[in-house]
Amino acid sequence: MRATGWAGVVVALAVGCGKTTGSQTPADGGTGSSGASQHTLHMRVTGNGQVTSTSPSFSCRGDCQQSVDATATVHLSAVADSGWKFDGWQGACSGAGNCDVAMNADRDVTASFSTVAPPPAGSVRVTVTFVGNGSGRAMSSPAAIDCPGVCSAAVTKGTLLSFSAQPDANSSFTGWGGDCHGNGSCGITANSDVAIFV
Repeated sequence: MRATGWAGVVVALAVGCGKTTGSQTPADGGTGSSGASQHTLHMRVTGNGQVTSTSPSFSCRGDCQQSVDATATVHLSAVADSGWKFDGWQGACSGAGNCDVAMNADRDVTASFSTVAPPPAGSVRVTVTFVGNGSGRAMSSPAAIDCPGVCSAAVTKGTLLSFSAQPDANSSFTGWGGDCHGNGSCGITANSDVAIFV
């Protein structure tokens, strides 16, 4: 197990989401721990990837829906499978970064993924994926990655890359995963495809 990603302030919800369609009921019978009213979060995933939440921990592929306390805010991240990229959100989320969904009404969220073209001959692909429950920015030098925004790029094989992370307000950077390690800057030589988790 690795400790990676952003740490942020997220209101917990007592639900889980798997790969099957339909709704899962909290262990307390569906009323929520506080007895608050609930709304439905409906998530759709197109392409090869998943939507994840770290507090509580769940992931969704395909089509999932959850009953969530009306007072909760759900923090969602999109994680592309190898060879795919995240194109962006639709519905209650927009853009290509992590998304916070206030559950004071029923919400629909769609995450779209598409295939990544193989890098040109003599190049390798570098991909950065956000996996924490906060938000921020990850950048490379020389400039190839500036994520969210540009989270995947082809670079010449053998390129020396240095990565840095900048958390947003109310978040903190807790470390790298994948081909980078630790919680400082990261330097790697891209002799093959590189996958980095933030």
